[in-house]
Amino acid sequence: MASILLASGCHLLFQYEDNPPDGAVPDLTRRDGKVAVDRKVPRDRGKDRSKAKDKKVSKDNKPWPDSKPWPDKKIPPDIKPGPDLQVLKQDKGTTWTWKSLNNVTSSDLKDVWGYNGNNVRMVGKGGLEVRYLFGVLKAYTVYSNIDYHGAWGGGGWIHYVGYDNTKKAAVWVRQQPSKIDSEHGGNSSGKLKSVHGADPKELYAVGDNTTIYKINPPNWDPVVLAGFTSNTDLNAVYSSGVGQAIAVGDDGLVVFISGGKYSTKKKISGDPELTGIWPAAKGMYLITTEAQKILLYDASKKAVSKTYNTPGVEWKGVRGNLKGVAYAVGSKGNNGEIKGFYKGNLQLTKTVNGTAAAKMDFNAVWVADDGQVYIVGEKGLIYRYGP
Repeated sequence: MASILLASGCHLLFQYEDNPPDGAVPDLTRRDGKVAVDRKVPRDRGKDRSKAKDKKVSKDNKPWPDSKPWPDKKIPPDIKPGPDLQVLKQDKGTTWTWKSLNNVTSSDLKDVWGYNGNNVRMVGKGGLEVRYLFGVLKAYTVYSNIDYHGAWGGGGWIHYVGYDNTKKAAVWVRQQPSKIDSEHGGNSSGKLKSVHGADPKELYAVGDNTTIYKINPPNWDPVVLAGFTSNTDLNAVYSSGVGQAIAVGDDGLVVFISGGKYSTKKKISGDPELTGIWPAAKGMYLITTEAQKILLYDASKKAVSKTYNTPGVEWKGVRGNLKGVAYAVGSKGNNGEIKGFYKGNLQLTKTVNGTAAAKMDFNAVWVADDGQVYIVGEKGLIYRYGP
């Protein structure tokens, strides 16, 4: 029986009756590394069986070549980022390019998140949600009273956070691919800007008025994380594991959450406005700032390990996949700016030229496991890197 791992996380099982498919050789190795003894193995396996009396053939009378693996056991190559940080698996040999997508809205887009590289959601003001599904863009509006500022998905749900202009309060909205649930209000008068969770049953959201929310589905009502007090707004959060999270905000503020509770806070020298955070390597994080810098932050030492100086650039955020690839996005004048990193090391610097009438004003980025990149910005800007 062969097993194929689908994008949804489910396993699809196939039972081969009689003979395996053409070009396949049964794998007789067990999980413990030993060869199964309860199966019939030709004694001459691995040799030329053209003269063997018990020569076995497939249903179309073609021999089974020993040199080919099972078709469902393809092992993707090691990640070898090139000049554009390409991580090609199934698209090896395909030319990837950076390009703007046809805009379907002129409203500002604030964040982006995807189920995979072909199913991506982009959100913004006025309840706007833009869906990119296998090359087709469509815009939707469900809650026009809400301005979305952050997005994250897990456990079959995608979560949006923002501000309810009718209730004048923070808001949390969840949805499935084909279902939108009712909104869930917070008890903060400020907007929520960012949401993230290492586990779909434990999520964190941060925003204005120094609020840190924690939510534990299926209880969908967010609660304020006790113990944290500050007069500084928070702009981004990343959860590295159950009970563990780091939030960053204005005035160089870095907040640590441990065991699902507020732990401690630190300030980065110079009080820069911190706008995004994403892991670069074990214990190390990339942090974007509006102070013309990108920081490599050592969480164990609670100190900056390295600084990437970028004169004139206001960085809006950073995000990557769990394979070590990350992108930071921002703007400089009319132009959009992109920095690509692999395990915290800078590998790509790209400027996307804009004009006064069509600024490349980037706000957020999302990176798929296969290396595709989606960037959103002001006035419906959507920029993509992929095949």
